[in-house]
Amino acid sequence: MRLVLHAGFHKTGTTSLQQTLRKNKRLLSRHWRVFTRLGQEPLCEAARAYSVRREPLERALLAHEWALFLNGLDAEDARPVVFSSEDLAGHMPGRHGLRRYDLGPILEVLLEGLPEGARLDLALSLREREGWLASAWAQHVRATRFTQDFAAFSAELGPETDLARDAAEAAKVLGTRGECFTWASEACRSEPLGTLGPLLEFAEFPKRLWERIEPVRDANPRLPKEALEELLQINRSDLSKADWKEAKRAVIEGEP
Repeated sequence: MRLVLHAGFHKTGTTSLQQTLRKNKRLLSRHWRVFTRLGQEPLCEAARAYSVRREPLERALLAHEWALFLNGLDAEDARPVVFSSEDLAGHMPGRHGLRRYDLGPILEVLLEGLPEGARLDLALSLREREGWLASAWAQHVRATRFTQDFAAFSAELGPETDLARDAAEAAKVLGTRGECFTWASEACRSEPLGTLGPLLEFAEFPKRLWERIEPVRDANPRLPKEALEELLQINRSDLSKADWKEAKRAVIEGEP
């Protein structure tokens, strides 16, 4: 059995890729067994928790959820398993004290639980440092009560941000148990299928069917600078949680 995990990274076109997988699941399922976070939330949350707390309990919970996932797979089905969720790489750096990706401990748990003869391949979409930092900061400001401005965020995480290095370290953990395949998300922007194209090739989806896939593009675009600055000020306010959420919703939805 071959398992292909597309574990991010965050802010590299993953949302568009996953929405394309879901939109085209009937077609893709002819040759793949397709999974995303939807329906696999406990496993994804266990990986995120273990990325923050490297404690025996969190490790055991991740191993348990992974075992449940594997036990639900038909060992006689020859189709590769393709699972796309950036949560499998843990929380996005900038939250919970994380300053970079460290997939090694998560991969060790997943490898330990693999059935005999199974192969675990890792697919990672990358992005250059400055673009990733800008998008990561914007996502933090939009999704959480993040109060750090971009200059401070970039100064803190910039020196430790190197997605290619993080992927190379993950490849060392995989060793001979699987392959780590990477691609630059920037190079896919003008491609018909965006960042999905490299994953289709790596997981050996038949080329003759590519033209039948309906892509979803720009599924999670960055908000304009003015909106992000407004959200930052809302995050820094003393609004109650309910009022804070409503104020942010109005900005995100463009209400006057």
